[in-house]
Amino acid sequence: RSLQVRSNIQTYDSITPTFRAVGGTTQDFFMLSIESPALLYKTGDKGQMELVYTEEGEGVFYDSLAFWNDSEGIAVGDTVDGCISIIIT
Repeated sequence: RSLQVRSNIQTYDSITPTFRAVGGTTQDFFMLSIESPALLYKTGDKGQMELVYTEEGEGVFYDSLAFWNDSEGIAVGDTVDGCISIIIT
């Protein structure tokens, strides 16, 4: 049985974001870029990645992404101006 490998490079405007934080639910796969602009993508209806959240600013840097069920998840990043960066569904 052969292994099929798929690859795709996700771009945004003129940049190629770096992704470290990934997570998933039973229906979707999510990936979050680490630096500004922070870009959160999820699998869309046709299997293509769809941008669902954008955050721009100096010091924006996300480290992790996790879901504890199909509708609730959290992303955590470095502090910006003394405040921790958190995205919650």
